[in-house]
Amino acid sequence: MFTLTGFGDEISTDLNEQLDLLQSEGIQHLDLRGVWGKNVLDLSDEEAERVRSELERRGCAGIVTLNRPKALNAITHGMVRALMAQLDAWARDDAVTRVIVTANGDRAFSVGADTSMLRPTSSVDTQVTLVPCRADYERQDPTRIVVNFFASNEFEQRFSAQTTVDCWRSFFLAEVNNIFRVRTLQTRFAQTLMRPSDAAISGFVGIVEEYHTLDQQTARVAFNLHEQGTRAKTDLIFLPEGP
Repeated sequence: MFTLTGFGDEISTDLNEQLDLLQSEGIQHLDLRGVWGKNVLDLSDEEAERVRSELERRGCAGIVTLNRPKALNAITHGMVRALMAQLDAWARDDAVTRVIVTANGDRAFSVGADTSMLRPTSSVDTQVTLVPCRADYERQDPTRIVVNFFASNEFEQRFSAQTTVDCWRSFFLAEVNNIFRVRTLQTRFAQTLMRPSDAAISGFVGIVEEYHTLDQQTARVAFNLHEQGTRAKTDLIFLPEGP
């Protein structure tokens, strides 16, 4: 089953115009990305309340309130389970066409997940190993490529960096650039796209290893990079001739 929705800010900056057009087209769900010329993350408390009041007035909003102000509304596993159950119930209720998430307290909306793995004594280090696809074993001439990194955090902020890979290279992301540090990303989670520079003579393949450390214990997980797209030139491997 698919849910049809739309980004209202591509209709208008005005909330009512967004809702009117979506409802006239029979679209009962809204991805509230922006309103009144602002990203939803930049709305003041008063503006957020205006959005909530309008959706409640139309009788189509389910309201979720995070209520752990002393813990900066950190989200526990129990809260996630309760939220998923409520969202499933609303998904079967035709009267609920959108969900508004609010929070009690004036210190923070939410600091995110509240789990033991995110305590101050924990860390996650990501190691990447990249190998260019092009290789010249006949002349023992290593292939050097420049790799560009594009990272996006949970707030859709974007960061970029680059590094050089000579023959092959294994490195931690935090060694490449400070964009892979929490104080720069402002979050522990990010999506990263890697691709060769426009001038690179080769593509590359790679693996990623994550090291999760909590107190004195460390766990490790490894996985292949997801590869997509095509290259304009074929990557060649030159082998020495036999006797």
